[in-house]
Amino acid sequence: MFSKGDASLLKLNLYEGEYSPIAGIGRVMLPAYIHNVKMRIGETLMNASIAFADSDEVPRLLGRTDVFKRFRITFDETNLQTIFETYE
Repeated sequence: MFSKGDASLLKLNLYEGEYSPIAGIGRVMLPAYIHNVKMRIGETLMNASIAFADSDEVPRLLGRTDVFKRFRITFDETNLQTIFETYE
């Protein structure tokens, strides 16, 4: 999930995406819009469905829909690294 400002930086009209509210902490509904965005992680170029919140007060979140199923992800807290490895 990205913010409204991120959509603007990518030159996307937030409201042209598919409306899809997201339940946040305490089940508060956050208006969001899904856009199909071309993205690159390392050498892997892919299309991903990205939710953009109708707010700039949200943390960026890495979602499971298009990213987690394509990569083995290691969060190495000791070395402050996040490692993405493609499945072969």
